[in-house]
Amino acid sequence: MLIGSPIGRRRKRVLIHKYVEGVEPSSPRETLVVQECVAPDVLSEASQRSAANRITSLPSPHPRSSVLQTRPCCDSLKKRARCELTVRLRRGRGRRCFRVHAAVKQWRVLAGKGFARNLQYSASHIVNTAASVVFGLIYIYVWRAVTPESGFGAYSSSMIAQYICINQTTAWLTQFGMKIRQRMVQSVRSGRIAVELARPMDFFWYNMDFEYGSQLYSLMFRGLPVGFALSLLAQLRMPHSAIAWLGALASLAIGGYIGIALNYLVGISSFWTNEIRTLSWALFSLETFLGGLSMPLEVLPRPLELLAKVSPFAHLAYYPARIYMELSEPAPVLAAGLAWAVVLTIAARRVTFRARRRLEVQGG
Repeated sequence: MLIGSPIGRRRKRVLIHKYVEGVEPSSPRETLVVQECVAPDVLSEASQRSAANRITSLPSPHPRSSVLQTRPCCDSLKKRARCELTVRLRRGRGRRCFRVHAAVKQWRVLAGKGFARNLQYSASHIVNTAASVVFGLIYIYVWRAVTPESGFGAYSSSMIAQYICINQTTAWLTQFGMKIRQRMVQSVRSGRIAVELARPMDFFWYNMDFEYGSQLYSLMFRGLPVGFALSLLAQLRMPHSAIAWLGALASLAIGGYIGIALNYLVGISSFWTNEIRTLSWALFSLETFLGGLSMPLEVLPRPLELLAKVSPFAHLAYYPARIYMELSEPAPVLAAGLAWAVVLTIAARRVTFRARRRLEVQGG
């Protein structure tokens, strides 16, 4: 078929039959359509042969637009005679741009649905926001009490308070409030997963896009109010350079993607077992301690600190806060975060492929 052509199948059929009857194409585009559409699924056998004899005399609409090849008819007792005309069209930037546009549109639509779905639970989210403010205050007062005058490495008592304030805000994008695990478990248990897998879109990207929109809502309507309330006590300062702002936002976006991918891997384990609470608690523990949610990683023993800094969990809270506070350079942190995002994406897609073959629907 002609890539990117606005002429539909019915119009193509009309053009071919008109040409067989002696009506010449009226434009270069119709000429291309006539050249490419002489195929067994468009014309009868007699019409194909007649059109194939006439089509070779068509002028090329553009010397570089297509390459015309005709294959002679092959008579066989086992196969009907067919005459095919193959048109090789150049694949340029148009097709790649179309794919990128389609991917962006899919993300916008699914993320918008995830965002809008959370608007129905505003009262519950207000309660969660208040609880998060209380826990943030507890963390701040505890660390102010136990932090020595020399501090922990580059962190003084006031800087730790700012660190906790930042993490209690950004955690609503990277860690808190994710429903992707429970949603996948319920789909498997109810049998609804069969319908989700039958959708004409990638199962992995569908869940990732939907959850990202939901987490953006959590950041805007739950995380930012928490950060504003805690900043009154922690005296949060703003970065002085635009590079720090952009680096912190980029690191936060990558951290949100990594957090959703980790939760996706836990959720898709429900294809093998219906109970994922153990894995969920293990993931929560790793995110809390190795991610630096409630304390800087410099507080940990040296071997554990080094392990945590090279793990994907550090990109959930530790590195976004470090970049915002202008304690780390954005470039190496963003490169490591993108590398982990690619690794987790490949792992999630491979697990998804295996899960499709392993699926056993219960109920439904």
